[in-house]
Amino acid sequence: MPRLFLLATAAFWVIGACASTDNKEQSDTADSYPHLIELKEPNKTASQPGKVYIDSVRHITSGAHEGLLIAGNLSDGCTHLKSVNHRIEEDTLILELSAWRNTGAMCTQALVPFSYIYEKLDSVEAAAYSQAIINGKTYSF
Repeated sequence: MPRLFLLATAAFWVIGACASTDNKEQSDTADSYPHLIELKEPNKTASQPGKVYIDSVRHITSGAHEGLLIAGNLSDGCTHLKSVNHRIEEDTLILELSAWRNTGAMCTQALVPFSYIYEKLDSVEAAAYSQAIINGKTYSF
């Protein structure tokens, strides 16, 4: 009986130790960023501008590219991110995000979280800025 108890205790300890190991490296896969979306052009049905609410901006390295991880919410379940463009004005990084939604669609009336990785900054631009103006509001990263 004591032998069985010791064996069971040792097995429990080994399983517990294996389950609690931390993977300290964060991978740069799509699974690393929740609610990751891609840009989508409006289809041929009537559409109107949609609303985009930004919660945070973070500088990341994704594979061999540096970029900005932009996270926030779309105004409803039918809103899609259409485009993200940037420009530099007087040493200020400015990004414009635009969205669209079908005009007559019935949609959930709840905010929909999203993340988008903007990789169109070159390495010098990505390293030079620690804040950006996105749709008129300043964000630090």
